[in-house]
Amino acid sequence: MDDNNIDFNSISYDLSNILEPIDKGRQSIIEMINNTLEQYRMVVKPILDLFVPIHETIIGAVRNMGEAFKPISVARMLGEHQYIQWERMPESFVEDIYNSSNIDKTLRLMYEREKYKSFYTVANSCIESGILGRNDRIIHQAVNSFANKDYDLASIGITVVLDGTLSRITGNVTTNIKSRVNQLLQQLNEDEELTNEEYALLTLYISLDNALGTFAASLPFDGIEPSCINRHWMVHGRSSRRRTKMDCVKLIRFLYAVIIINEIENK
Repeated sequence: MDDNNIDFNSISYDLSNILEPIDKGRQSIIEMINNTLEQYRMVVKPILDLFVPIHETIIGAVRNMGEAFKPISVARMLGEHQYIQWERMPESFVEDIYNSSNIDKTLRLMYEREKYKSFYTVANSCIESGILGRNDRIIHQAVNSFANKDYDLASIGITVVLDGTLSRITGNVTTNIKSRVNQLLQQLNEDEELTNEEYALLTLYISLDNALGTFAASLPFDGIEPSCINRHWMVHGRSSRRRTKMDCVKLIRFLYAVIIINEIENK
């Protein structure tokens, strides 16, 4: 073909038609990613950002406190396994977790001994808080699913309510948490004895800080599903891993921890 007779306008038009659906697809993917990141930023990131300085303070304090402050280390270990702790821990529990080679198994055996009564107690506390609004019916259904051994349904229901609760309270979170944690750690450094309530608050902050990191991580869907509970995979329906009784326990405790944080902030 003579170069002088090439119809560049026609070729340009044809290429545009060919590339248009590809470009639209690319734009859709970009929009989806941006929407997901925006949801993450609006819902969870403000809380995570709040915990960053707390995390640094706690790490430094644990290094300096040593053996006498095992509960602080244990709270961090529990958080890394997505188990939120707000009660003051008995010494036997602290030793069991601190020396455990399999923390998840240690927790599971503890719940099996008490026939998972704590799950129902915490779920009831979530409902009685009044914070969940109409979503309390989902928790009722999740509890029924748990009792019927439908742990996949129970975990999905709790995750949805947890995600919604995080969304509602994000705007209420202030620096009160940071200042309170720093104050408690300072008391420990000065060898002041903490009350049961103060110790409970400290372990709540530490375990929640560590648990949020893995729960809220925006992990890509094209990789292997994470072994931990991840809201990104759960809420978007990408999780195919079979859920367990302990997954449900961890999620209901996560939900109640968020409710406690909200109540503390409101005070």
